[in-house]
Amino acid sequence: MIKWLALVLALLSVPLFCRPSFACVIDDYPLIYRNDEIQLGLWTSAAKTPPCPEQSIAGQGLVAEMHAHLPSELTVEQILTRVAALSAYPSMRYFSTSRGRWRELVLAVARRATIDGPDLDGDLNMDELRPGARLYLHQQENTPVADAVYAVDILARGDAELEIQAHNVTKVSWLGMTVFEPGDYQLRHRFFRMADGLGWRYDGQLRIADCAFCLFGEKADSFMTRMVALYRYLAGRPMLAPLPVATP
Repeated sequence: MIKWLALVLALLSVPLFCRPSFACVIDDYPLIYRNDEIQLGLWTSAAKTPPCPEQSIAGQGLVAEMHAHLPSELTVEQILTRVAALSAYPSMRYFSTSRGRWRELVLAVARRATIDGPDLDGDLNMDELRPGARLYLHQQENTPVADAVYAVDILARGDAELEIQAHNVTKVSWLGMTVFEPGDYQLRHRFFRMADGLGWRYDGQLRIADCAFCLFGEKADSFMTRMVALYRYLAGRPMLAPLPVATP
């Protein structure tokens, strides 16, 4: 469906941006993928019950968590440079499980001063990515939903930590029917340097409201590969690496 870096996470059952913690350890999720770099955990509404008692699932269709370890030489400035480079977003690639091939994650992304303002030319600058900043990104999707506007919030930025959240602030429609209301698609990214000197840890969380068109039980792998593609872009990892899927 939709994807991005116009993305974030906050529980739908509480106000946005109260900075939810990761409620479960990755092993609590019913579908797990692991390799030497990443771990993926996935829950969909087909499972009915939450992966752990602390997790709210009211109104949710999909909840996914991803953890990764990255080399110590990574810097926050390198990550932010990729966040700012809106013109490079079409270079992101994910493996489409429905089409059986690699595709672009988005067609184009433009910044806006307000939700309904005109698209502005150029990439972001580093000063715009200050802690507490909110940005608006207009994203042209590569799916029939066409486009959406996302709010992107810089929650933390320092030498040893970067945390970004995003959510859709406009309705997402398909053939005149609403697929997602504002706030229904949320993504959160957190990079932080581990105290043991063994590099960086990445925590990502995706929450999508229940959706009659989304076929979460059948299309979960598609959502997960998009999540992995965005992480790979932000972390500077190979985009066309072997495909991880949300299966044990």
